[in-house]
Amino acid sequence: MRITVNKKEFQNKLEQIKKIVPNRSNFPVLECCLIVAKNGNAYLKATDFDTTMKLLINAEIVEEGAVCVNCKKIRDIVKQLKQESFTITKLDEERTAIEFGNTKLIVDGKHVDEYPVVEDFDNVEKIRIKKDEFLNAIKSVSHAMAK
Repeated sequence: MRITVNKKEFQNKLEQIKKIVPNRSNFPVLECCLIVAKNGNAYLKATDFDTTMKLLINAEIVEEGAVCVNCKKIRDIVKQLKQESFTITKLDEERTAIEFGNTKLIVDGKHVDEYPVVEDFDNVEKIRIKKDEFLNAIKSVSHAMAK
């Protein structure tokens, strides 16, 4: 896999996805996020088994594939970058390169096959509910919630 991404957008996506990535886990792979380039799209994906988040990334895809990297490590690296864009390259099954300017940082990760398989809902029929109708529905059952 090899993609080039905009720093600000990627950093924004990492900040969104970090909310569901556990800091400490009995399953270290859950501390990682998947970066996938497939069928002309690139996205970030993370799960804690209860919640899964998949965010589309604008990227120049040079080579399709996937990497599994520690979310905190890559977030810390991206936060320090001064360049507007950088390249993410899969070196082998557990190592990923972050390239910018004349610099190449190697980030250890996990094998993509270790990452939990979580069902994608891309092909599920979507429904639209008006905001007011949704809020009324929530209010009508809110008395049943524990305080």
